[in-house]
Amino acid sequence: MPAIETQLKNFLVEKLPLNKDRIIRHNGETPVHLRFRSNCGIATFEQLKENLDTLGITYKPVKHKYYSRTPDYGDQGIVVDFQGEKVGVQFNVPKPGNISRKQFTPEAMGLNGLTFTDKNTFRNAVLHGIDGSEFFDFLVSMLDNVENGDPIVGLENIREADVNRITSDYGEVVCAYNFVLKGHTIFFPKGSNHKIADFYVDGQGVSAKGRNTGGKVNLSAFAEFINTETTTGKFLYSVAKHDRNDFVKYAAELCPQVRAITDWIGGTDRTAFLKFVASTTYNEFYDYIKNTPEHKGLGMPDAKEGRPELLWDKGSLEPIDFTVNTLVSRLWGNTATTQISQVVTEFLNEPMFIVLDIQDNQCIITETNFSDIENWKTVYWSRATKAWHNWMGVEPVIGIK
Repeated sequence: MPAIETQLKNFLVEKLPLNKDRIIRHNGETPVHLRFRSNCGIATFEQLKENLDTLGITYKPVKHKYYSRTPDYGDQGIVVDFQGEKVGVQFNVPKPGNISRKQFTPEAMGLNGLTFTDKNTFRNAVLHGIDGSEFFDFLVSMLDNVENGDPIVGLENIREADVNRITSDYGEVVCAYNFVLKGHTIFFPKGSNHKIADFYVDGQGVSAKGRNTGGKVNLSAFAEFINTETTTGKFLYSVAKHDRNDFVKYAAELCPQVRAITDWIGGTDRTAFLKFVASTTYNEFYDYIKNTPEHKGLGMPDAKEGRPELLWDKGSLEPIDFTVNTLVSRLWGNTATTQISQVVTEFLNEPMFIVLDIQDNQCIITETNFSDIENWKTVYWSRATKAWHNWMGVEPVIGIK
């Protein structure tokens, strides 16, 4: 029998005009729930609740960000009474006037896996992908701007935070369209954040970035090209191969603060870490992190978030892995730029960065070859409940200009 979340989904799809492909059973770091996404057939959280009322389904709100860690949707979660069970429901559709992360990526618009050589074919595919959006005219005007210079329409009505998201996500589409206008063939690979390339131009990988973004490079695409003669190279290779044992081993060799932790643990492999977590309390470890000046307060889980401690008590390594990742990236990876750059510039010599900005109602597109960037550092961002969700990468010290 299907899971209760799937049963609720099937019931709602039968009763309401919904797009079943945009409603999924989500089983991640938050409790299992039914998640509604953009273009699901319901425009607002209020409409969802009204539909449930019409169907006679009762529900109660949950605490802020219970089913979604994203601030945009933190207050759009409920627990539904269905067939005698409690079913979590999260409405991850942006509120009217707001744009969510990944809302206008090539993947969200159904462009992944497609090749374009003709501007009209490409344009029609984009228009289909944004059809029905309240930002339709604004997004279309960005295409018109790169094609013929017409000013962008409606920019004054877009929040600054949303402009940043548009240049980052929809910017991939606009930059690709600009290449097609110049007679090039572009291809959108399948899978979000496909290695280094957001899309390919005549076979060359292109990483499109929005304004105020650093230009993170996923090392897994280049594992076989990383020179491992130095400890820095071995460390970056462990990142590229997602090898957690070697990651900690070389992190301890490079970062004294991590070395102090592994000395306390008595080893660098997973077995040693598991034994340590089983015999050491969460508070004991994080009191040490908090009270050790060399750590500079880094690697501490969110004080308002109770789940890291619960995971620790269950034997999970996610919190301590998060701390190790944070310490080595911030305390070593942000200072050892010379050593990191020597390794990175050796293999990053072909792909291209494309940066999109919006200034004075105009799209500003800047092309930069990776080989033109000399100074690199590590970058890491994830959560203490899911430390390896975003593996560490490298990015230019001064960002992409």
